[in-house]
Amino acid sequence: NQTVTNNATPQNDTELFTTLVANGFYIVELHLLYSGNDTTGDYTPNFIYPAATDQVIGTALFPDGTFVGVWQTISQSIGQWPTAIVIGCDLAANVRTALLSFQIRVGAAGGTLQYRFCNATAGLGRDSITAAGTVLRIKRLA
Repeated sequence: NQTVTNNATPQNDTELFTTLVANGFYIVELHLLYSGNDTTGDYTPNFIYPAATDQVIGTALFPDGTFVGVWQTISQSIGQWPTAIVIGCDLAANVRTALLSFQIRVGAAGGTLQYRFCNATAGLGRDSITAAGTVLRIKRLA
C-alpha cells in the first residue's frame, strides 16, 4: 500500500510509472484498488505524461457505476489526465475498485507516464491509499 495523508497535492506512486517513447501511441489501463477514511470523496487519481503529448482519449469507471467519458486534446500546459475527478471512500477505509483507461499519442519528446494520487481535500488525519494489487497495464500500438 501507498498512503497520502493530509495532502491535496498529487503525489507520485513509487511503482506505477513507465517511460513512453517519442511519437508512440499507447493504450493504458489502471485497475485501481483504493481506499480512504472520509465520506466526502477523499481520493483523487491522475496521471502526468510528457509535455509534448498531443492527444489523450480516456474513460473512467467508478464503483458506484458512474461512467465518465473524457476527450482532451493536450497542450503542453495541461500534461495530466483526468484533471478533476474525485472518487468516494468511507470512514472504515474499505478497499474499493475503479478502472481508468485511455489512449495516448506522445509527441516529439518521450518521457515518463506517472500515476499520482492525493486527498481531495487536505485535512488532519485524512488518508488516501492506493492498495497493493493495483495493476497498471500499458500496450504500445505504434
